[in-house]
Amino acid sequence: MNTSDILFEKILISKPYRLENSYVCPIYYNHKKDKLHIIFNNLNIIAVKQLKSRNEFVIHCKNKNYNNFIYDYSSFIIDKVKEKSLEWFRNDNILEFIEDYYTNPLLYDKKHGDIIVFKCIGDDNIMLNNIGKTFDIKIEFTNLKFFKKKFLTECKIIEINDTKTKYNLIDDIEDDIISLEELPEPDLEDINNIKSEYINKAESYLGKLKDLQSEINSKIILLDNLMIKLLDTNNIGTINSICDEFEKILEN
Repeated sequence: MNTSDILFEKILISKPYRLENSYVCPIYYNHKKDKLHIIFNNLNIIAVKQLKSRNEFVIHCKNKNYNNFIYDYSSFIIDKVKEKSLEWFRNDNILEFIEDYYTNPLLYDKKHGDIIVFKCIGDDNIMLNNIGKTFDIKIEFTNLKFFKKKFLTECKIIEINDTKTKYNLIDDIEDDIISLEELPEPDLEDINNIKSEYINKAESYLGKLKDLQSEINSKIILLDNLMIKLLDTNNIGTINSICDEFEKILEN
């Protein structure tokens, strides 16, 4: 999709899960089968910074026509994280810091003015060999990734086109993205709260199972007694009465 086709209300951000030393929220579009693929036309590649992990790099690019889209996307992400912070992280104390923690893709560069910065996976050799050139680039907005005091959008470069060449960059790329910095373990209070939450859930469920087991045991005793009575009589009236009791038990 082109940026003009994107409806922000259709962007879905899943609950975070732990990945090594970070938390990751997968991003989807419309429903959870569609990835968010966006085509950026005529992006001028200004700089490429390689990272430690294989196929991971940061690209600096420029096209002022996309500045408003990136600004609106960032506003949407910040509002969504504010809305979900208590549900996701059991902590609403970070609300006032969310804007400060967000790594905005739209930055100001002294030499180039407003630029767009994407942290991506893809073939960094292709990117390094084409600095200064202009491309149409298809980018997948893959995840929100949370560290201790920052979070950002991670991307995959799916495809690059210039006037002569089309590069497909998704072959042999691993889906797992290595974290960039260490996220400390939660403190003891957070750990105890998590443990208490699930102990309470387990105790509640265990109580329901015990009630169910007690009911099952009572029915077993009743059925055993009825079978004994049925075997000990040939009186049709008694047999009918016992059969009625059988039916009542089986109905429940």
